[in-house]
Amino acid sequence: MGLLRSFVPVVAGKVHDWIQSQRAEHLPVARALTSRERMTLSAHFAEETLAQARTARVERVPSPPFFGGILKQLEFIGKRVHFNFSTAAGITFGECVLIVDPGVPIDLLFHEMVHVEQYRILGVKEFARAYVQGIVDSDFIYEKIPLEAIAFGMTARFTAGEAVSVSAELPGWMRKQGYFVSELTEKRNEPRRF
Repeated sequence: MGLLRSFVPVVAGKVHDWIQSQRAEHLPVARALTSRERMTLSAHFAEETLAQARTARVERVPSPPFFGGILKQLEFIGKRVHFNFSTAAGITFGECVLIVDPGVPIDLLFHEMVHVEQYRILGVKEFARAYVQGIVDSDFIYEKIPLEAIAFGMTARFTAGEAVSVSAELPGWMRKQGYFVSELTEKRNEPRRF
């Protein structure tokens, strides 16, 4: 595991650069959330997050150009990763959500919006580092990556009809996981009082 931990900064740097390049490529053609999407998600996300989010339809989720090389290195040390980007339904790069399904299923959009909020709180560089560290810590099990686990958990609650305030709950969860959450983020995400 020590050897894998030494790869985290290098791979996180590559992931950061890839995220930035994908954002730059897809943001110009991405659209704002529809009024229906915003209305459905408004009880769960900060208005700032909903206003900044963009979605774009893609034929398939892009795979990082360095992914194949990393898989070969991991196989060399006895680790097998069973994740195929081409079968993914969506991916998020900052405020830009790429979705394969032209109908934009609301549960998928909710899941990806949790990632938009994670990016907003952490920033791209820290998100990339936390995601890569989470891959190593979860022993390469996608559903156990902490940033994914919270998105899956919140999405399950959302689809069950629970009131989930991602903007209010996420900073506390992230702090508990050891991620840096500033006081400014905490104040910005306090529930609105009317």
